[in-house]
Amino acid sequence: MDAVKGEIIGYGIPPPATGFSVSGPQNVSNCSGVWTELYQNAESWFNTMGYPTEAVVYPNEAKIKSHIQSYETVMFYEIAHSVGGSSAFRNNCTDTTTADEIHNWIKDYPKMPFTFLASCNGTCDMGSGTLSYEFRKGSTDDTVTIGYCGMNETPCNQTCWYDDALDWQDALFNYMNQGWTVKDAFDQACYSYPGCYNETAGIRCVRFAGDENFKVVPKIGRVSLGEAVDNFILSWSTGGDANWFGQTLESYHDGDSAESGDISDGENTWLETTVEGPCDVSFYWKVDSQYEHDYLRFYIDGAEQDKISGSTSWAQKTYSISGGSHTLTWKYTKDSSGSNPGDCSWVDMVSITEDWCAAESAVHQAKISEPDDVLNPLRRMRDDSLKDDYVARYYDYSPDLVKVMAKNPALVYETASLIVKHSTVVEHHVKGIKDEKVITRGDVEELVSFAEKLRIGVLANSEQG
Repeated sequence: MDAVKGEIIGYGIPPPATGFSVSGPQNVSNCSGVWTELYQNAESWFNTMGYPTEAVVYPNEAKIKSHIQSYETVMFYEIAHSVGGSSAFRNNCTDTTTADEIHNWIKDYPKMPFTFLASCNGTCDMGSGTLSYEFRKGSTDDTVTIGYCGMNETPCNQTCWYDDALDWQDALFNYMNQGWTVKDAFDQACYSYPGCYNETAGIRCVRFAGDENFKVVPKIGRVSLGEAVDNFILSWSTGGDANWFGQTLESYHDGDSAESGDISDGENTWLETTVEGPCDVSFYWKVDSQYEHDYLRFYIDGAEQDKISGSTSWAQKTYSISGGSHTLTWKYTKDSSGSNPGDCSWVDMVSITEDWCAAESAVHQAKISEPDDVLNPLRRMRDDSLKDDYVARYYDYSPDLVKVMAKNPALVYETASLIVKHSTVVEHHVKGIKDEKVITRGDVEELVSFAEKLRIGVLANSEQG
């Protein structure tokens, strides 16, 4: 939305998926040296896979944090000295990045899809409180961490680090780029370079944790909950025993959806938002669960409305919401009777339709910053005076309207909405607005076109006066 001209420039695109590759200092005591070949190899392969990658040496905390707190960075590679086993790495000569910091930074962001912890003991331990665990947010769905263990000691420093580490890494990325799962690529690289991994010989210098079916080619992404369910207007929260998250492997619309968190028997995971009625809420949902044992349920103000279980296809549900504030909840629950291979659920394309808010929807679809600040003054005027002479009152007060429009042209959307509602002439001109409950892109464009004509007319009227 052009805030000056009041024109729609675009309707928003998903953020780009990018990579980040870093090297800490080789020699901490005198702050020197870089593992050039390794971190640049990661940078090169990430770019080849389609993820534009920033490569940095000795990054500070702010730089690393900016890539953790991001919906864009999906490929993360670090090579540095381990500090505290598998719970920290030294990113520069004075700073360390800890698992606790990753936990706090990533709390309100999606888990990192792919993380390579190349610090010498980065993945010896991958349980709770480790770097591996925190980058994955404890999940083993749609996320992986791989990395090194014991590269600073025998046998790994002899059998893998000095001879094969770079070749093993290069082979791993090569197979990933061919569309292999990360786990299959990992296994094949280990087969090719047994000095890095040979279970029989007791050599386990490289480790894997996470989703064994996960691929990074075709491109993957970190998706916010709002983007996942195609609704940036509402505020979303999640909780229970695990958080819901946005993902790009299963969807009904636009290549992404929200997926339930990874839970065990007797646990639950929920997704929630609040709406203002009266309105209609519509969404698509799907589940892959143990039939009649594990359910995805939908609640309005805590009252169950429907539930699904088993292996279902995408299905749409629509509910009428009464006036006032109401809480909508989607909750996936598991009992103690067993599991299904998928064991999760999805929600997509959540839409809220209010009979009187065609122009308001246009404002939000145009992604005007702080839309409530734009709309609330005229909402109050509308609620106070829904009368047949409403349009006439606008023209009576045209000088004031001109001043308002001059400050924020987006207000013309609300003007158009009110005229559509109360004028049969304009209703004919802006066809379809009252008939279509869900505003379309064409409706938005017609509103913009009409609003511009109205603005020109009012300005001309003011100049003549």
